[in-house]
Amino acid sequence: MPTFNSLNALMDYIDSATSSSMKEVGDELEEVFKDAIDEEVYDAYDPKYYERTNELKDMVETTKVSKDSVEVSVTHTGGHISYVKGTRFYVPYGLEGGHTWGRSATDIEGDAMKKAETRIPNTYKDAMKSKGIPIK
Repeated sequence: MPTFNSLNALMDYIDSATSSSMKEVGDELEEVFKDAIDEEVYDAYDPKYYERTNELKDMVETTKVSKDSVEVSVTHTGGHISYVKGTRFYVPYGLEGGHTWGRSATDIEGDAMKKAETRIPNTYKDAMKSKGIPIK
C-alpha cells in the first residue's frame, strides 16, 4: 500500500479502491444469482411437459454500478410463453410465486441473498487486498 501524507489522502485512496472494485463485486453477485437459479430451478427437477431452454440465467444482469454499490436484476427478456395459458409469462414471477405447472414455489432471491452474505464481502475483501489495502 502506498504511503499517505494525510488522512484525507488515505480516505481518497480507499474510496477509489472501493469504486474500482464494484465491477468485480457485480460480477460475483451475478454468479450468486445464477448459482441460486441452478439450485432452485435446474437442479431441483426435470421438466416433463416442456423442453428446457436454460435461458433463465441469461436474465441476470448488473443494472447499476455506483462508487460503493452494485445492483443486479433479473430482467424480463420476453419470449417466454406459458405452457398452460399460451400467453407471455414472466418466468421469475411464476417460479417464485409457485405459479408454474408441476412444481412448488422457488426461493431464488432468498437463496441468493444467503449466498451473497458470505460471497460478496469476500469478493470485496479480495479486491481491496489486490489494491494493497490489508482488509480482514
